[in-house]
Amino acid sequence: MSLDNLVWGCCSLGIADNKYICCEKCGTAYHLDCIPVGRNCDEGQGGDVAVPTNWCCPVCTSQKPYAAKRDNTPVHSNVSNVTVRPQKRQAMNSPPATATSPVQLMSRDDIRDIINECLSNTEDKLKWHFKTELDPIKKDMAEMDASIKFISKQYEDMRVSQTNINKSISELQAENIDSKATIQDLSTRINHLEQRARATNIELQCVPEKKSENIMQIVTRIGTVIQYPLKSEHIHSCSRIAKLNKTNNRPRSIVVQFNNQKTRDQYLAAVSNYNKSNPEDKLNSSHIGLDGTKTPIYIVEHLSTATKALHAAARKLAKEKSYKHIWTRDGRVYVRKTDTSEYIFIRDQEALRKIV
Repeated sequence: MSLDNLVWGCCSLGIADNKYICCEKCGTAYHLDCIPVGRNCDEGQGGDVAVPTNWCCPVCTSQKPYAAKRDNTPVHSNVSNVTVRPQKRQAMNSPPATATSPVQLMSRDDIRDIINECLSNTEDKLKWHFKTELDPIKKDMAEMDASIKFISKQYEDMRVSQTNINKSISELQAENIDSKATIQDLSTRINHLEQRARATNIELQCVPEKKSENIMQIVTRIGTVIQYPLKSEHIHSCSRIAKLNKTNNRPRSIVVQFNNQKTRDQYLAAVSNYNKSNPEDKLNSSHIGLDGTKTPIYIVEHLSTATKALHAAARKLAKEKSYKHIWTRDGRVYVRKTDTSEYIFIRDQEALRKIV
């Protein structure tokens, strides 16, 4: 048989350069390297392999003589009513019978050894891969875990610290509210005491300043003009006071301290009566014999700094809201919108909201 017409039953290579043998029954060719016969035979002289004669392939060897058994079987006895099916014709162009692969020729122990070897190699590779790849990851995860624990501890410390800070802030806010109330109360009391200390004082505003002036003489001349003559025993002291705002061009005010509050009140009442009686020629600098431009002179109670600031704010707001009257009495500020309306007592800055 030519090499081109050989039917190989061992492998798909089908090359005839290697040693091969053909089955005596079916003629299928097998490489000696692919069958146990060739691997188990010893090499002869010249390196040739000793091949047994009358060799049958594994496929033909595994077939059993079923026909002989069927001939002796009672079931296949010659019975007239039994239809004997003719032998089935082989299909045209049918592929040759499948040859037994080398795996089918191997024993279970051989297959088991191969599988175990593959599993062992795979296990070794996986162990090496996991060691080289997972060890850095485990190290990084350990460092990350340590960092997370550190951050968690820092966060817990910050949370406790923040809680303490918030508690301290709440306590300070409560103390601040109490302190503000205390300061407000103390300021009110101090202002009241300060105003009480000025209960016998009056303040002469816008009186022109002259060198070598006599303050006592100015006060007595004003008393003569308003028809309330003063004696030396009525006045305890008098002097000009420093300006709060040094940029103000107004002359320094004169503070007069009387011997009692009754004298002060009568002096202020006389000034008010004089200005009402002379609306066109109210008290001014010409009445006391001062040369130069005629300037008005205002005589009011000597208010404390806080009361004076409250009086100025009330005057400004009352002017904006068209209030007709604003005055002070005994260190208190009052406003009245019309001649017949009720007066409003301005106790503090909050009371300014009443002026509407």
